Amino acid sequence: PVLSVVRGVNGVALGLMGFGWKPGPDPITIRTIRGANIIGQSRQAIDDALDYAKTHTRNGQPGGAVDIKASNYVFTTTDGPSAGAVKTVAFLALFQQDPIKPGIAMTGTIKPNGDVGFVGGIPDKLQAAAREGYRTVLIPYGQRDTYLWNLDPIARQLGIELIEVRTVEEAYSIFTGR
Repeated sequence: PVLSVVRGVNGVALGLMGFGWKPGPDPITIRTIRGANIIGQSRQAIDDALDYAKTHTRNGQPGGAVDIKASNYVFTTTDGPSAGAVKTVAFLALFQQDPIKPGIAMTGTIKPNGDVGFVGGIPDKLQAAAREGYRTVLIPYGQRDTYLWNLDPIARQLGIELIEVRTVEEAYSIFTGR
């Protein structure tokens, strides 16, 4: 699940991205991206996520080709870095062949050292996650209660368990149990 701001629409979209991997001897590359207009900072977030996952996979550096398929219930140019951390988790799970637990969504950027960075629009993203049936949402550590919002009452009202994470490793552990 990828929580994305939808420009020109009141609210946010919860999109789904599927990652497929065909292992091979050549260095890992992204072969195709279908179903979304992934440009600018969003494409950079994919590249950053892939770079991190390639060097932090416990099975050694993977090779081959990755296909990404995206689907949103509203058309959006997912132009932004706020899904970088969840994309990193997805690449790691793919390369390590660990299944992702259902019902968990996440927002947060990925930093080169694996830290999860701040994002905007979290109250709207929580509403989108709840609307789509997600009951656990991971957010960057330090964004639960800021000068912009206090997410605890929003999460309670929506029936969402809100978990702050500092690193992609913490997020990975929650998503996979590993």
